[in-house]
Amino acid sequence: MLIAGEWLVCDDEETRPVITALVLGPDGQSHDETFLVDSGADRTVFRSALMDRLRLPTIPATGVRAHRHRRIERLCGGCGDA
Repeated sequence: MLIAGEWLVCDDEETRPVITALVLGPDGQSHDETFLVDSGADRTVFRSALMDRLRLPTIPATGVRAHRHRRIERLCGGCGDA
């Protein structure tokens, strides 16, 4: 498999592989977004800024899930904000 992406230096000064993709919103408009490449991931996480642009509802995380969401934010904070 070949992934046509690039390396991005994030806010935490770690370099991570990313791709730019078009995300289609519910209104039919497309939005450019940078995604972290993680071929072993079980799910894709959208940044809150993208959720706002797409006008999608969010569900607050609670309990163990809230802890995991904070961990994701710390690990990937800043990726795609360039």
